[in-house]
Amino acid sequence: MQLHPEVEVIIYDLEMPRMNGFELLSHIRQNPALAKKPVVILTCRSSEKYRQLAQEFGATAYLSKPYLEHEFLATVESLANCN
Repeated sequence: MQLHPEVEVIIYDLEMPRMNGFELLSHIRQNPALAKKPVVILTCRSSEKYRQLAQEFGATAYLSKPYLEHEFLATVESLANCN
């Protein structure tokens, strides 16, 4: 997987066609080029079970849809400024 150094935060949904979001998160955390990048999961899965799993797999933040735009932007901005 190639990544441009200007990418500061990775944002994606748990629901994807070929791989679920937890599998992707596991791959990200095992890849030396990506392991330290903050990961925000933005998903319709709002139960505590999914939030816990995301935390266990190494997600930095977890936002449920529908999300509040100001909350989303504040989260991304704070994570981008940490790098």
